[in-house]
Amino acid sequence: MDLVPPPTSTFPIRKTPRSRTGCQKCRENKVKCDETHPRCGRCTRLDRECDYTPRPRKKYTRKDRGHHPSPGPSPSTQSESVQGRLSSVASSPAGPPSSVSPECARVLSPLDHAVIHYFRFTLPTLVDSKPPEHSGPAIVWVLAEKDPMVMHSVCALAGRKLCEREAFPADEARARLSLAVEHYTAGLRLLHGAVQDGDRSSDMNYILATLWLTMAYEQQFGDGCGVGLSAHLQGAASLLRGRIRQDLEVVLTKGGLSGDGDGWLQEALELEGAISPLTCRLIVWIALVDGGAAINGLGGAFNKLLGQCLFDQDKDSVISWLKGFNALQRRSDLVNAEVLAPLYSQGELVEDLQSSHLFCLQAESGQLRFILSELSTIASLHADDLETQTQAAGCAIHDVGTRYSELLRTASLLNLQEMDSLRQTRFVINLRFIASLYHPVVLCFSRISHEKAALTSKQRLALREIMSLASKAHKDQGDEGMIRFAWPLFVAALESDDMIHRSWILERYDALAARSENFRRARDALHVAFHEQELNGLPVVYTELVRRGDIDRFVIE
Repeated sequence: MDLVPPPTSTFPIRKTPRSRTGCQKCRENKVKCDETHPRCGRCTRLDRECDYTPRPRKKYTRKDRGHHPSPGPSPSTQSESVQGRLSSVASSPAGPPSSVSPECARVLSPLDHAVIHYFRFTLPTLVDSKPPEHSGPAIVWVLAEKDPMVMHSVCALAGRKLCEREAFPADEARARLSLAVEHYTAGLRLLHGAVQDGDRSSDMNYILATLWLTMAYEQQFGDGCGVGLSAHLQGAASLLRGRIRQDLEVVLTKGGLSGDGDGWLQEALELEGAISPLTCRLIVWIALVDGGAAINGLGGAFNKLLGQCLFDQDKDSVISWLKGFNALQRRSDLVNAEVLAPLYSQGELVEDLQSSHLFCLQAESGQLRFILSELSTIASLHADDLETQTQAAGCAIHDVGTRYSELLRTASLLNLQEMDSLRQTRFVINLRFIASLYHPVVLCFSRISHEKAALTSKQRLALREIMSLASKAHKDQGDEGMIRFAWPLFVAALESDDMIHRSWILERYDALAARSENFRRARDALHVAFHEQELNGLPVVYTELVRRGDIDRFVIE
């Protein structure tokens, strides 16, 4: 992307002091900032984050005319409190953004300011390809600014992530960890009250956002048994069974819809007063977590109820179920423009429309993981139903592969170096990641239905696609890019008979293991699987491995 120089002024040049109220990027680069909020003109033009969070100036120490060396720290300075050091200039911005409501600001301590900055500007770069101010975490932040329950959960998750990322001194690390746990506990307490309070029906989005944040927290920092994550998924399912189903029934009644046919849900969602795009987006996010947890033996209740409540599971086929979930995703297509207005440009909106089909593939691939989890349970408990359910799952996987065949075929052919714009680059990054979610579904299905069979040409094609997509992403984005490829790479490692590929995947997991306990558990499970394969020469079934009692539970997406 060419850098466009700032327009030349037609007025006489005069020397003026550099702005002290401009954004941090302009101040760091020592250039004039037009101070447009929330994103200055220069940052908008360069498509980068724009941060107006004030940062305290370093303490000024007056020197005498002789410029004698300053004395060493006094005993009182050396014994300053931990809290004083933690709120020092180096560790956090000066305060929360001015947009935070007074009610939410009251639950924050000086330590949380750096945590908030991490959640808004660093975490989005790890989980989303959009600029931080237009990302998924930006949507959650809009809710956190208004509701203490969401704010507590944001600070809990981001606080733990920041402790992983930064090498704080031991006392500071302990204090930050303790504060994150306190936020988590406070958020759970408020969440429990909100779910029990029938008068808070208008707060559904705050409740769903908090549930999603607490699931992410348990997924990454849980106890290795999955107890906390399972509990939150059950809570989300209970919420779905009650309020969300009631809201949709009202819409169906008003619209005179029967629930028959493939398009009934899409029609219902578009009626006035239907479930909002933001609610649909949060439901999709939770369903993706639940699908990932289900195939690891930890979840599934949310998606099962979603099928019963929204897609009439008893009447419709698995394919109709997928199309119903597709309708939820499409309903949420324009949520960024709705929630982040007026800051969301028309260019960003066009990008969302162009990527709509892509994110529908992601949503349906997440549902396929849940379907696989159901199939693996049937395979072990109810052999009589296995043939029927296996055929239905196979048809659903084939249907998704056919409907999105152009995306799946193209994903591994595109190179970032040949893209003409940042928007094209973001599309390719997302396409690689999302296409990689479909191929391990093919591998897992083949292994569940033919446990000890040799690799077929279809399985080898899926393996090649995963390795091609992941290696290109690693070349362009490094180890950070592998965070979004964790699940496809894990499945590929179990299925591949190529020792070079398996060694490469283990190297990626060694790097991921340094980032979180969740990835470390996954890496250790891979070592267990490889050891057993060396001993008996038999393939290891993913759905059996992750349910074993001698392996710590983990959920990777």
